[in-house]
Amino acid sequence: MQDEKKSGGAGFIAGLKSEFKKIVFPTRQEVIKHSVATIVLSVLVGLLITGLDIAMKWGLGLILVK
Repeated sequence: MQDEKKSGGAGFIAGLKSEFKKIVFPTRQEVIKHSVATIVLSVLVGLLITGLDIAMKWGLGLILVK
């Protein structure tokens, strides 16, 4: 029973090592490209939300004042 647990644990560790060898890290250029895309998209979404907020505030102001 003990031997089965050891071989199972050793097999698990060996499996982890083989999976870690498959990891491919992005290049510096890819990281920069994706970071810039994320920042630009975040700014655009923020501007869209701000625009919608201003439009709704203006529209509700027209409705509630009259």
